[in-house]
Amino acid sequence: MPRPARAATKASRGISKSNPRRTRNSIKSQQGESSDEDDGGIPPEATPRRPMPPQPKRRRGTRSNPAHGGFEMLPPTKKRRHVLETHLESSRRHPTRDDVNDREEQEQEPDADEDEEEDSVPMGDFFKNLNQAILPETNGPQISAESVEEDQEQDQEQDQEQDQEQNQDQADTGSNEAEQQLQSEQQLQSEQAEMEAAQTEPGPSTSNVEQSQSNRRRSKRKQSKKAPYGEVRDQAPRAGSPELGSDMPRLREPSTNPREPQESTARGDPPGKEWYGDDPGEGESEESDLEVVEESVYVDPPQETDERIKTVIPNQWIMILVSKMKFSAWTGDKHWERQFTVQKGENKSAWLQQHEKFLQPKRCKDLFKHLRYLWKLCHNTPKAPDFEAQSEYLRRQSSTLPKSLATINSLVSHACKSINRQIELVTEEKPHKAEWGQEAVVTLQKRIIPMLVLVLKEAFSVGGVVTIRSDKNAVTFGSEFTISTLQVPLRIMGWLQRLYDVVMVYVQVDPPKPATDSKFNIRKVEIAKNQRENLREHLQNVHDALRQAIDRLGETSYYIAMAPQREKEAAERDRALRIAQEKRQRKEHEAQHRQMQLFIKSIQRMNKAEPAERGPEPSDEYFDQHGGWYQWEDERLLNMIRKVEKPDARALTPLVPGRRVKEVAQRVKDLKDRMRIKYEEAGIVPPLWCYQLK
Repeated sequence: MPRPARAATKASRGISKSNPRRTRNSIKSQQGESSDEDDGGIPPEATPRRPMPPQPKRRRGTRSNPAHGGFEMLPPTKKRRHVLETHLESSRRHPTRDDVNDREEQEQEPDADEDEEEDSVPMGDFFKNLNQAILPETNGPQISAESVEEDQEQDQEQDQEQDQEQNQDQADTGSNEAEQQLQSEQQLQSEQAEMEAAQTEPGPSTSNVEQSQSNRRRSKRKQSKKAPYGEVRDQAPRAGSPELGSDMPRLREPSTNPREPQESTARGDPPGKEWYGDDPGEGESEESDLEVVEESVYVDPPQETDERIKTVIPNQWIMILVSKMKFSAWTGDKHWERQFTVQKGENKSAWLQQHEKFLQPKRCKDLFKHLRYLWKLCHNTPKAPDFEAQSEYLRRQSSTLPKSLATINSLVSHACKSINRQIELVTEEKPHKAEWGQEAVVTLQKRIIPMLVLVLKEAFSVGGVVTIRSDKNAVTFGSEFTISTLQVPLRIMGWLQRLYDVVMVYVQVDPPKPATDSKFNIRKVEIAKNQRENLREHLQNVHDALRQAIDRLGETSYYIAMAPQREKEAAERDRALRIAQEKRQRKEHEAQHRQMQLFIKSIQRMNKAEPAERGPEPSDEYFDQHGGWYQWEDERLLNMIRKVEKPDARALTPLVPGRRVKEVAQRVKDLKDRMRIKYEEAGIVPPLWCYQLK
């Protein structure tokens, strides 16, 4: 179809040089040069305007998604609308400042579904709702003037409080800059964790949201310091490094609770330069997270009884253990002891660089340095039998030695934990770095375990050399230890067994492969496997010897500790025996005394009865004629003399009460002489009792 002819247009005017062409720029310039005066010729006063503070570029905010923009200070008209809108909702109370804070915190997490719904709402409905809020219906609840005035007063008070808080924040900005930065970083990390949780969990329940919101309440002042939502900050990646010194990547989902307690770790301070050398080329080890270790459980202070309690351990097991380290499964060097010790005049940094080939993980290098320092402590310890000097040395090292043992224990625990984690990844066939696990195991085999054996040998040398038994064919030597000096070998033996078990488990899960398929390399791998397995028996022998020694020391120390109790019990037994013996002797003495009293009473009865039978005698004449002796006394003595061959004067004394022993003996002699004379005068041979027998 042919196009219609264009209508005739007005003839354009010619462009002259005197009248330039009018463009947009020329019109703007003419308007700028025009006068600002009004009809009266007086320029109007310019209304002063407050400069608007620079605000960050933000996305459009909605009611359901205020986290993008955040609520700001509302002008009075909007405050009025806000008050009216809240009063229309009869089911809700008047919002307080705490409610506003809670609502802002609850609405921090964006909801994509609600945002889309708000965007899809037509603008007509929005203005309709706004008109209903501004102009309420007559049928609805009316708002009194008093409530409006109260609301305005509350709004003014809130404005004053907010102004005071802003002034205080500005005054404290310089002093709290570091604190704000730290809090913002922590809050950013928690927000990232919440975003990840929101992505993994598409529809969280209302109860969980409310619980998390109640846990994340914070003051309005802290909210003002919070970084705006959506701000991106550069952070270092969280991926794990293939070393013992860094955290391996965790395979669990991040926690949705930003305040979930994490594993607390203590920092282990590595030895200073004086521990393993102060050469300028040797760098200090970095600080790292280590496990919490109670230093007091490692070394007990020497006691007064340590010098008296001793035990002897054979040296043959430790020497066998040292000889096994020369095999290819371990160091592969016959002179490995010389290689693992710093020779006189050798640079320590150069010595350490020789071993860095097998010290790829950073933590293994730190562990190697700490073991070197522990070897030095054992080397400087006085040797037995100078136990007094040993106790004094351990007292001087009471702070250094426990710290060294605690740090080594933490490094060993970290190494075992990291390798066990690698074993789990290999077993579960999850993505892992096989080279890292193999390097760590090779480091333990080639350097860490041999160094522990060398330190164990030096710890055994503290006990000196004593002869246990000497036979015709062989002589057995041993070392003498106390309770204090035996604690270090026990700790070293525990580390050896832990690292050895970890190595053996990893080798079973991920066995080493020969370099080539040649028979020589395959045979070499099999020989190394057998050498590793044979070490278990020798480690167990050393462990059993140490446990038996500590048991013997425990029994001896218990026996010595119970000595006061035994002495007390022995004293009580002696006292009981002495009391029983005294009681028995007292009873025997009382029995003898009663017998004597009965005998005396019987004699007295006899004396009273005999004179009554014979009748009265002139006792006074006989008494005077015979030197003060009564007749009945002489008769009693004569009766006993005739019956007893050798009468004892002390036995005859009770027969004559009131007489002394000497008087009785002299009277017995006189009576014998007088009776012998009578028998001779009568011409009769005197009987034998009349003579004095010697």
